[in-house]
This record gives sequence, C-alpha cells and structure tokens, in this order.
Amino acid sequence: MEGTEKAATDKKERALRQRCKKYGITPAILNAIGEFQGWRCGVCGRHQSEFRISLAIDHAHFRIFATRCPAGGWQARAVFQDEVFADVTAKTKVAAIQQARQEALPKSVRGLLCPGRHGRTGQCCNRLMGRIDDWDWLERVQSYLKNPPARAIVQSAEIV
Repeated sequence: MEGTEKAATDKKERALRQRCKKYGITPAILNAIGEFQGWRCGVCGRHQSEFRISLAIDHAHFRIFATRCPAGGWQARAVFQDEVFADVTAKTKVAAIQQARQEALPKSVRGLLCPGRHGRTGQCCNRLMGRIDDWDWLERVQSYLKNPPARAIVQSAEIV
C-alpha cells in the first residue's frame, strides 16, 4: 500500500473510531448495524453509496435529571420518553451526570440514517428526524396530514 493510500485508510479508520466513541459503541457494533440495514438509510432506504460521507448514527435525544440523594451523593437518570436509559449514583453531581450520559449513549442509538447536512433540503432523513423525538407530536402530525381540517371545508364549500 502506498503512502497516500495508507494515510487515507488511517484517516477513515480514525474517523470511524471517533464516530463510535461519540456514541459509546464499538466499530464492530456500527458495522453490525450497517450490515443489518444493508448499508441503507433506515427511513428512506437510500444506499450508503449515494452519499459522499457515511450514513449518520441516529440516536434518541434523552434528558438527564440529577437529584441529591437523602443519604448523600447524587442520583442521575437519563430518560427518553418513558424509557430510562441510565440510573446511576455518584459522589458529585458532575460525576453522576457524566456516568449517566456514558451509560445512556449506547442505549440511545437507533440505527443509521441519511447524513444530516448533505443533499437537498427536505431529503436528509437524519436532519428531518433530529427534531421529531416526541412520539405524541409525531402522531398528531400524522393525523393532521391524513385528514387536513381544510379539506372538509373546501370540499363542502360552493365555488362561486
């Protein structure tokens, strides 16, 4: 392998390790997810080869709540919707939050989606999904789109 090819391979491997570290997963887990999805976006099905960069790692945007324990120390819970991703105790608030985040991140990974900042607006599943972590809101949107309120009014109105 020539020097430039080796440098490019090393750069890709380093980027892969950094992406995995950010979400607390291993490259093997990321590859298993990719293989399971056929290296296609989990929403629209476009293949990895259609993008200049790797598919994005999609994850739930959980919240961490920290409270002081009556016996001393701190408890931190990482929560998404009604699901608890982590429930830890530690000596300090900062330590409890860090431990909860570290434990919750791998559990928050959902799959791989189209890269979020690339392609035409409205066609990147990661960008679109990033703001839709509220299931109740999503169901209301779905209901609205299936039965728009104006449709009944417009159809029943006489056109003058």
